[in-house]
Amino acid sequence: MGLIEVQFRRTPFPSRSLSRGAALHHPQSLSTSLLSLNPNPNPPSMAVLRTLTTARSSSASSPSPSSQFLSLFLLLLRCRRFSASSPAAAAPPPTPTPFMAQYLVDRVGFPPDKALYAASRFLSGLSSPARPDAVVSFLRGSASLSPPQILRFVRCRPSILAADVPSNLLPKLSLFRSLLPGAGAGAGAAEAPSELAALVTACASAFGYSAARLARSLAFLRDLYGGDDCGVVFALRRCPRLLSNDPDRVLSLNLAAVRDLYGGGRDPLPLIKRAPVLLTSSPERIALLFRAAEEVIGVGPESDLFPDAIGAVAPLSPEAFSNRVGMLRSYGFENTDLQLLSRHSPMTFRLKDHDLKAKLDFFTGTVGFTPRDILSNNWQINFSLDGRLRPRYNLVRGLQSKGLVPQDVNFTKVFIMAVERFNQEYVHKFVTSEGSNLVRSYMSSPAFRKEMPENGSGSSHSE
Repeated sequence: MGLIEVQFRRTPFPSRSLSRGAALHHPQSLSTSLLSLNPNPNPPSMAVLRTLTTARSSSASSPSPSSQFLSLFLLLLRCRRFSASSPAAAAPPPTPTPFMAQYLVDRVGFPPDKALYAASRFLSGLSSPARPDAVVSFLRGSASLSPPQILRFVRCRPSILAADVPSNLLPKLSLFRSLLPGAGAGAGAAEAPSELAALVTACASAFGYSAARLARSLAFLRDLYGGDDCGVVFALRRCPRLLSNDPDRVLSLNLAAVRDLYGGGRDPLPLIKRAPVLLTSSPERIALLFRAAEEVIGVGPESDLFPDAIGAVAPLSPEAFSNRVGMLRSYGFENTDLQLLSRHSPMTFRLKDHDLKAKLDFFTGTVGFTPRDILSNNWQINFSLDGRLRPRYNLVRGLQSKGLVPQDVNFTKVFIMAVERFNQEYVHKFVTSEGSNLVRSYMSSPAFRKEMPENGSGSSHSE
């Protein structure tokens, strides 16, 4: 190595104007020049330098200057490839996972990608588990939240883990507890923890506001509901945004718009009870909803059905509501049918278009129902098609084809029958009969294993 270094120091750096002829007559100078032009700052290895020295020595007796030039050039490329793969040129080590990201995964149950985002975005200032531990203990103990509820709460408001429990969270929890007189002790205490936990989980976003602001919002709602705390709780469970809107600039303004549009000195509370979201909308949207109820299903403010119609249309845009009504009309539903649906099964209007169409095709095409048959029990249309309706229908029709059950079965009763009773009447008694194959097929379906409501793994609703 010392010999090579001496050679490099003693060999003058050739100028950039070195001619091709000079390069061919002085290959050693050329090799030194090319090596010095190598942009990689990492020196070649000892083995490569020895190879280069050997090549220089042998090049002195080589009869072809062009061959010498080519050999040295190829050796230079080899040096550069070796240097590029050296450890010094390797990629930097990955950034370690932030402390709070790992905490969210281990203690709260966050998915890793969501945990990394939440930790970087909302919790970057935390370096100790002391405060997050206190918050999690508060949610589990004082608020009675279960692990899934804690996950849902923190995902809605990750910054809650940086909050101070005594000064920030406890006063807010006291406001929610005041809506549930049974919380803590006395009559109904056994049910109070779960009720409090459900309310707190639903209103997780409200914990981002001050206790003073929340107290003003709750005072507004209590006054509107005439002191009916149960009504306030029901409204908050359905529309937690009631606490996220300023009571003076938003809630009061929208309440005035509802009163004005409802007219006739009517009490707006029945409308608010059916559609609390009216208070968080805008006067313009409220007017559109009123118009949709009147024009689409023919129910005006003077009708007793108007609160039900508003409750059906309010969670949707007027366009989406009009589309659902148009689809129902195409299957034979009339205004009176639609008004009954809005009163007894408003969730029907919130089914996604393809889910509603699939169910209507099943009821009218497969089962042979008329709109009146469907309306004979409004909630049957809200059961899961593949998790309840279709498997039950196929089983009973199969048993009918084998003469094992009467032909005049009332399929509305079949669809709404409790799981235990249905299994007793149409499943267990035929396990060892001629219909055993049908029964075994049904027993392998989700309909047998577990009752599947519409908001489960069956179809879904759209807001």
